[in-house]
Amino acid sequence: MAVLIFFILSLSILILRLFYLQVIRFGFYSKLANEQHIVSVEISPRRGTIFDRNMRVLALNLNSDSVFANARIVKDKRGTSRALAMILKTDEGELYERLSRDKGFIWLKRKISPAAAEEIKRLNIEGIDIIKESERFYPNRDLACHKIGTVDIDNTGLEGLELKYNNYLKGESGWLISTQDAKRKLL
Repeated sequence: MAVLIFFILSLSILILRLFYLQVIRFGFYSKLANEQHIVSVEISPRRGTIFDRNMRVLALNLNSDSVFANARIVKDKRGTSRALAMILKTDEGELYERLSRDKGFIWLKRKISPAAAEEIKRLNIEGIDIIKESERFYPNRDLACHKIGTVDIDNTGLEGLELKYNNYLKGESGWLISTQDAKRKLL
């Protein structure tokens, strides 16, 4: 009889605990799961092309590679910063400081050469990845450069036509909203 009462009491406690977790605390755990599994990354738009009156290209965008890190899953931060500093030709201490932050997304270097991007891919370091961005390119280099103007690293017009018509050329940003697994890999 004591064993039966023990099992009934244990089962009752278990059912109450399940009710508490699944009904009363549902909102808290649902929010926590969404924060851990849903990731949103801003996607920069492609800036518009500038043509002359004969429809020759004066300014256009090309794809460029940029390196970012999920610092939370980079295990060997010192070794990673040492390896990346040689490839990216940047300060090892600065890279180590960035990788030491508790963040899920950190730019390490933007708009790098294709050769450097390939070297980084070959290293296959967990938490380090490459993303494509658009980079402004002027085919005629200095021809009418004062009139055409320039853009910053985020493709925002700084001077000339690039600044004057920035609202038309910049486009609208988008968002990549995705889920990630327990190892923070995008699904």
